[in-house]
This record gives sequence, C-alpha cells and structure tokens, in this order.
Amino acid sequence: MSPLHRRVVLGGAGAATDGVIEARAPQGDFFPLAERAVSRSHDSPQVLLHHLRTDLLAHVGGHLNDDAAMVALQRTPRSHADNCATSREPLSP
Repeated sequence: MSPLHRRVVLGGAGAATDGVIEARAPQGDFFPLAERAVSRSHDSPQVLLHHLRTDLLAHVGGHLNDDAAMVALQRTPRSHADNCATSREPLSP
C-alpha cells in the first residue's frame, strides 16, 4: 500500500497512519477517526492529538497492535505569517 493510501486527512489539517485508521475495538469496530477529529476540530493541535490518543487507546482496550502516528496542524494568521516571511531584521543585536 502506498504512503498516500495509509493516511487520512484530519479535517484538512493533519494526517494519521494506518495504525490509527485500522485500529479496532475488541468487538472489531474500526476507530472512528474522522468523527472524533471533527468533534474536536475547534481545539488546538496539542489538545486535539491528546484527545484522539486518549480516545484511540480507550477504543482498542488500552493497547495498540500496530505503530501509530498522527499529525495535526494549525494555520498561522496571515498577518503574522506575512511579518515572519518579510522580516529582514536579525534575531539578535
């Protein structure tokens, strides 16, 4: 399976590996990653990942059978990004 097929976008601002996407509860249900991510989309990336990790471990009964990785991103406001991109001032005197 190609890397593109092994991740899912979290609300357009992140990704997760197949270890998260294919994680199953003891009853066999897949982890509802998209639903959980959307329900916490107002959170910061750190808070979102904390809750997703907690939910994932609870879903699988406390132990993952595969490696798992998630990344969440937050867009910087345009005015701040513009200042950072165009600043030519040295970082220290």
